[in-house]
Amino acid sequence: MTLPGLNPIEAPDLICIECGAKTRRKIQKHKSTGKLEKVLYYCDTEKCQYGVSITLEHKSAQGTPYEKP
Repeated sequence: MTLPGLNPIEAPDLICIECGAKTRRKIQKHKSTGKLEKVLYYCDTEKCQYGVSITLEHKSAQGTPYEKP
């Protein structure tokens, strides 16, 4: 029996709940191990301009300071 190849798990796209725009995704890796540490999402519309981080440790979203693209 041959097992099919597994596709890598990708971070999903998120939609801003304030304006409905697609958010920009930035993936941060741990400095020493190179493994995924957290995924940052930013809404770049002039109305919103905020950021949210999702980490593997907490499994919840937290506010993060906005970074311009």
